[in-house]
Amino acid sequence: MSKKQITLGENKATYFRPKELKVGQKISGKYVGSITDNFENLCHKLILTDGNTGIINGSGKLNALFERIESGTLVDVVFKGQSEIQNGKWKGTMAYDYDLFADESVAVATGSDDGVPF
Repeated sequence: MSKKQITLGENKATYFRPKELKVGQKISGKYVGSITDNFENLCHKLILTDGNTGIINGSGKLNALFERIESGTLVDVVFKGQSEIQNGKWKGTMAYDYDLFADESVAVATGSDDGVPF
């Protein structure tokens, strides 16, 4: 039986910050999980389609969307720019907005679509 050498490689993370994203920009890959950065902000880790690691800075809506899927899910994250928060504590302020698409065969972690926008 032949063996293959395992190396660390040159895999470097690409950080996707909302201020640097373009409206409509899509980030695709396998969701690994959520992590906290050096400033204790929630971020979301993907293995991108090119095999490299991608880290997306979290936001209220994006964090809630990622809570609804399991790690290992293939996803497309689409940046929608900013939109005004319509209710709650932060009503009237601007927030980063995203759409999250996952493979239809994956069950949503909450068990069903309850009609809540995120």
